[in-house]
Amino acid sequence: MMEYEAREKAIRDQKQMMQEALEEGRELGRSEGVEIGRSEGVEMGRLGMLFDLVSDGILTIPVAAKKAKMDPSEFERKYYGNRQQPQERAAKF
Repeated sequence: MMEYEAREKAIRDQKQMMQEALEEGRELGRSEGVEIGRSEGVEMGRLGMLFDLVSDGILTIPVAAKKAKMDPSEFERKYYGNRQQPQERAAKF
């Protein structure tokens, strides 16, 4: 009977340790996710500001791309996004 109780206690202890490890892993994942989200949000805000400056004619795409540490063509793709491509816009004027 003592062996049975000792085995049951060992099983309960193991389950508790696994539950604690799971919770610890979840918390670590949340913390890392928050940090990544914050970093991406700052970058999106920075790009948005540069897009606004380009739209207002204050900066050119090459200058804004340099400030964003991007290739001008990459910046231009992100700037126009799903909107019309630069050639299509230029053709309208």
